[in-house]
Amino acid sequence: MKQALCSFLMAVAMTWALPAQAFWGISSKKKVEVKSHKVAVIKIYGAYPDYDDSVSFFAEKKTYAKLLRRIKRAKNDSYVKAVVFRFGGVSMGLAKASELRKAIAGLGAAGKKTYATLDTASTPGYIAASGCQKLIMSPGGMLFLPGLRSEMLYFKKMMDRFGLVGDFVTVGDFKTAPEPYLRESMSESQRKQVTALLTDLYGQMVETIAKSRKIKQEVVKKAIDQALLTPQQAKKMGLIDSIAYLSSLRDTVNKDINVRPLKFVKNYAKRKKKKPTSLWSMMSMIWSSKKPKVKNTKPKIAVIYASGSIMYGSKPSGTFSNNKGIYSSNMLKTLNKVAKLKNLKAIVLRVNSPGGSALASDLIWKRLEQLKKKYPLFVSMGNVAASGGYYISMGADLLVAEPSTITGSIGVFGGKVVFGKTLNKLGVNVQSVSIGKNSGIFSPFKTFNKTERAILQKMLNEVYVDFVTKGAKGRKMTYKKMVALAGGRVWTGRQAKKNGLVDKLGSLQDTIQWAKKRTGLKGKVQLITYPRPKGFFEALRGISSAQDKALPYAKGALWKVAMQLHPHLRQALLPLMHDKKQILMWTPVPRIVLK
Repeated sequence: MKQALCSFLMAVAMTWALPAQAFWGISSKKKVEVKSHKVAVIKIYGAYPDYDDSVSFFAEKKTYAKLLRRIKRAKNDSYVKAVVFRFGGVSMGLAKASELRKAIAGLGAAGKKTYATLDTASTPGYIAASGCQKLIMSPGGMLFLPGLRSEMLYFKKMMDRFGLVGDFVTVGDFKTAPEPYLRESMSESQRKQVTALLTDLYGQMVETIAKSRKIKQEVVKKAIDQALLTPQQAKKMGLIDSIAYLSSLRDTVNKDINVRPLKFVKNYAKRKKKKPTSLWSMMSMIWSSKKPKVKNTKPKIAVIYASGSIMYGSKPSGTFSNNKGIYSSNMLKTLNKVAKLKNLKAIVLRVNSPGGSALASDLIWKRLEQLKKKYPLFVSMGNVAASGGYYISMGADLLVAEPSTITGSIGVFGGKVVFGKTLNKLGVNVQSVSIGKNSGIFSPFKTFNKTERAILQKMLNEVYVDFVTKGAKGRKMTYKKMVALAGGRVWTGRQAKKNGLVDKLGSLQDTIQWAKKRTGLKGKVQLITYPRPKGFFEALRGISSAQDKALPYAKGALWKVAMQLHPHLRQALLPLMHDKKQILMWTPVPRIVLK
């Protein structure tokens, strides 16, 4: 494949007569940079994933880690006197927004002037922006602070209509993951735990805004109850400082900062991808696609990102884009690579997962326990680290969560969606021949009988006891105390800190600093992030090997039926179709609306 691609590109190159510099608009003259005082301008918009291992040749990929590095660089740059953040359409969870606010506030503590420009701001963007010293909103803008609302979909009536039957067994009074398939409305236990969750998150939101803006909490609550505020109303309440167009910002900053020359640096510290100067250089870029070098002489901390649902097996290939998910085989390979790093001093695991397969979670947990004997293990929790996400975290030497992280959910469930009646409605009659008393235990065409249900219940009970036992050992607490915190109950990071499920409250950057401190590292430390970026041909091999494989008969049939259903029901069924025989440690985190 490489030889064919090379021949093709060489043939094209022979026919390309345009001067490369003229085509790309690149000047051969080198610009001499004159040192001057700077105002760093950083745009914050859209989503910021923890990592992105997709292939991109000519565009810089946007990640949360890169955003934090740009802010840190501005903080340490003595020539930067002020930082202007231009917010627009920020999409992130409450934990990440609070973490970003803290990083921005650190600039002010370092003596930098900070400004936030807002056209129209929603809750996450506003919370992050509140870390700035001055908030400026456009005259035609709007501030959306509608509070918190959890919305959950219940599919029982719809499933009845299509002949689908949810058949599940759970362990834990609050392990309500299968509830949407079994009920038409929310159970009391689910309502109780979601109410407790939202109450604490709401309290954190009010406290954060009040502290950042130096206003009373009652004022913040009043603003939230109003939900939609004009710039004039927001200014009157003290939520913003001024109302002005972006074009006037330069004059405002120049008045505040009495040093000259003062240069505004657009897209400060944003790395630009090199454009090819010729087809030959473009071919070279594609051919090499070099990964960042690992320097063996420096002390290292491995930072491993574990994002998405936890699934058993290997990650499916076949796309250049980032296929989110924690696949056990891939994670184990990553951990084995980390173990081979020279001069490795610590491992930092960043978890952002609602859980998934119990088997996959346990395999990852076991490998981390083995590595922990040689290297200290630190875990940083993102927006959510619940159920299986908590399972892989609970053995850490230091377990860190954001105050608004959703965690806990120590419980298990197993079961299936039965669609035999669906097929009957379509005129399909399922016939079977069985050898073995319980050969149909995971058949998707029939519900569990008493014996099968008892077998599954016993197995789930054992898995649950194992989960609680390992959790108690990892958190250095008694089994009795751990089981009282379990039962599938979800907690905020702040609540988890109080009850002992986590050790500290802080960000990923805080966790890395604590890792350095506890291991006695000083000076420059090389941070090696995983998953490692893919090279071009590595991604290409994935595409060539991703031929459509025939799904197992029953699973394929369920998939085809699901594709014809209502989009919300289809989305709800997808986590159950990865492996119909697995026991799940999965928390369908309540959809908390942050507008």
